[in-house]
Amino acid sequence: MKSILTTDGREVELLPVAQASIEQVRLAVLREFEKRGAQLAIPTYFVRTGGGDPQEFPHREETIKEAPQDDVAKWEAYHKTQVELERATNERATKFMLYRGVKVDEIAMQKALQEQAFFGILAPESPIDKALHYIQTEILKTPADILAAVQGIMMLSMSGVSEDTMRAVEESFRRALEKTGRGAAAGTENAEGKVV
Repeated sequence: MKSILTTDGREVELLPVAQASIEQVRLAVLREFEKRGAQLAIPTYFVRTGGGDPQEFPHREETIKEAPQDDVAKWEAYHKTQVELERATNERATKFMLYRGVKVDEIAMQKALQEQAFFGILAPESPIDKALHYIQTEILKTPADILAAVQGIMMLSMSGVSEDTMRAVEESFRRALEKTGRGAAAGTENAEGKVV
């Protein structure tokens, strides 16, 4: 088990999360986008080859400028979908990792939720949403805390993977957090400057 020190000085125990489960979460989000008919495929165009046969190519920035309006609309929908898909996937994967990877003391959670209720802060009814609410309002209070926790969980979950691969995953997650606005001001380290 590993722990991090949050910005308010709390030591938080972390647990590994199965990479296969994280991938299943990502695939579930992708299936939801497919089910609603989102533009997931990059628009294509056809060019006749020297033999007269049509050959299909994906549009690029250069080709879309002279494409029919229908292709332009698909191109714009495709790029919008990619941003939404990345945001939804990162958000769901982060919540999954926090739910499975942050050790929660049930008694402390109940006490904190009672205190919040006294001040009018109502926790969700679902046990999973309630636990996530507690984690994000009482344990990991800042973007830096969330980033440190997810990095720590990923390190535990990727035990045996090369350091270069782990650094690449950390950098990818950091960029994803910054894109969603959750980590824009977080920097990359907790109050102590590292994952403990």
